[in-house]
Amino acid sequence: MAARKPSKYPLPMDQKGLDVRGRPLAPIDLDAIERAASLGCSIEEIAVIAGVARSTFYERMEVDPLVVQAIENGRANGKQ
Repeated sequence: MAARKPSKYPLPMDQKGLDVRGRPLAPIDLDAIERAASLGCSIEEIAVIAGVARSTFYERMEVDPLVVQAIENGRANGKQ
């Protein structure tokens, strides 16, 4: 099977370089993520609290450094 030729029309991208086609990103409350992380919740539990699927939450962690920062801040300020 032959490889597809690259399109002469670029895909629409946002300022972060993400493809803007399809469904918009689900809103995630960073304060709730930080609080959950401070209580020692796992990533899976934090995803449930955020109201998104575990896979969606992991994908968001890859593209949004604020989510990762909220988890790190929560873990640092959590129970000792």
